[in-house]
Amino acid sequence: MKNYGQRFRIFVSALLVAGASSVCAAEIVHYPLPESDTDVRFVYPLKLLELVLKKSNGNYLLVPGKTVMQQKRALAELEAESPDLQIMWSMTTIEREAKLLPIRIPIDKGLLGWRISLVMKNNADLFRQVKTIADLDPYEAGQEVYWPDFEIFQYNKLKVVGTSYYDSTFKMLENNRFQYFPRSILEISAEMLLHKSEGVVIEKHIAFHYPAASYFFVNKKNRELAENVRTGLERALKDGSFDSLFKEYHNIASLNSMLSGRTIIELHNPLLPEETPIARKEYWYVPN
Repeated sequence: MKNYGQRFRIFVSALLVAGASSVCAAEIVHYPLPESDTDVRFVYPLKLLELVLKKSNGNYLLVPGKTVMQQKRALAELEAESPDLQIMWSMTTIEREAKLLPIRIPIDKGLLGWRISLVMKNNADLFRQVKTIADLDPYEAGQEVYWPDFEIFQYNKLKVVGTSYYDSTFKMLENNRFQYFPRSILEISAEMLLHKSEGVVIEKHIAFHYPAASYFFVNKKNRELAENVRTGLERALKDGSFDSLFKEYHNIASLNSMLSGRTIIELHNPLLPEETPIARKEYWYVPN
């Protein structure tokens, strides 16, 4: 679980070496760099993207973009047909699907919408008596202002402080600029370990849930890449390699245990597109 930045760079180097022999024939696909060396969120989506492109009908070489970008800029660059970015992954919203072409297979199995919070050690029991949204009125959450979660929390009448950068959100939590930082159950354990020495812990008593999905996105004109990614995802689902990879990077038993005994606070997601394939049960994982 240590030195995610180094592991990520090694993984990227391995991708480049593996593809070097076929670079002349392959179509280069640029993906976004993580926002920092300690950003652990990129490892699984990139590994999944490598898998599905190998299972697709195309011949592709994955190459990291040249510039570190916040999510808002990456979305804009993808919409603008930047030569430095052909694909990215993100939580879907109505606005994003209007501007970009989504591949509507949730790479997170919907677990991005299951959230528990990072807090400072002295606040580990802060929400012991919380049972409803109204009970959270005295407290403020922190969220990056460009994330859909910021708007979702605001819509549900929760107090939320907007931050500008991923890393700075942790610093603001440590400096008591807000009391809690909701994270998906896919992300929180690794992030807590990275910031444990600063006194960051996982809050014990509540969880939030709202319907959400993280997709791969491409430019609206890049329909061939979109179709090949969709084909690769469907093949990976059918042959079980999608689920195997998901379980390799996410401990299902641990995800379930993190939610056990918590009060679940249901939130409405006003940003969720009507086209979200909720009825495709094989796309989603519902924690026990």
